[in-house]
Amino acid sequence: MKPSEEQTVRRWSDQSDRPVRLELLFTQDPRSENLAGFCDRLAALAPRVSVQRKKSDTEGPPAIGILPNLRYHGVPEANELAPFLEAVSQAAESGETKGRADLATIQLPAGLSLYVAPGCTFCPTMVRSLTPLAAGSGNVRLSIIDAALFSESAEAQKIRSVPTLILDETFRFNGVVPLPDVMQMLVSRDPADLSPSVLLGLIEEGSAGQVADLILAHRIVFPALIDLLVDEKWPRRLGAMVALETAAAEDPALAADAVPLLLDRFSVLSDAVKGDVVYILGEIGGVELAPMLEQLAAEAASTEMAETAQEALEKVRSK
Repeated sequence: MKPSEEQTVRRWSDQSDRPVRLELLFTQDPRSENLAGFCDRLAALAPRVSVQRKKSDTEGPPAIGILPNLRYHGVPEANELAPFLEAVSQAAESGETKGRADLATIQLPAGLSLYVAPGCTFCPTMVRSLTPLAAGSGNVRLSIIDAALFSESAEAQKIRSVPTLILDETFRFNGVVPLPDVMQMLVSRDPADLSPSVLLGLIEEGSAGQVADLILAHRIVFPALIDLLVDEKWPRRLGAMVALETAAAEDPALAADAVPLLLDRFSVLSDAVKGDVVYILGEIGGVELAPMLEQLAAEAASTEMAETAQEALEKVRSK
């Protein structure tokens, strides 16, 4: 930190005696050291700040976790330091903002990615505008990303200027966007437009039951859930299967809407994914699947697939 930035931290620390706990997500990415250095210096300058390191074996981007649903991927410096510190204060006082009536209107989980840069004079306005949403609503997951430090992420998202806000990997806002416009998009989205990353965020937090509740509340098997059910990564499929099975226990007919969507993709899936899809078809499908499962059991290339198909066949016949 520069001396002026250290002074900013000291003044901020002196203004409140409320304890603050941050989480440093330390990954195999070498830029983890940049974030760790900042966190160490922050804790040294502000005695009320404690930082817990959470190591991950992934190569994903490191982050400073302000809240479980608010992460900062970068080193807050220059123009970004003050709004970062304000966000930390808001997180410590988040219980006081959760009663806001406007935030209660956000019924669907939302993934917000805000790309910023330390030298940007407009970025702090967006950070200050959006962080209260995450502090006040568990349905909002906000990632603030330094577009210069994580340039590969910015390039993948075709970021040409900052600030840029992306909602659910679909909707894009450039420049300073009025908060009412963001709120309108958050509350008026079609449930069918939820992205896999949003549902995956819930699943990875152990909230597959919340995904099931969303399916039941909105009367739709989200297309994004189908994406996760056929994902090559086993933990993602498992979480999606738990969510769909939980919903099926309450409303079998609704869960069965996933059957034709899964069958449409079945032929192009790998054998490992096919096995899990056959299992879930047995859980949510009806006797109309019997001919397909009979053929699969008879023609399966592996004993494991044959057994899985046979078990699914017995389940659909018993309904």
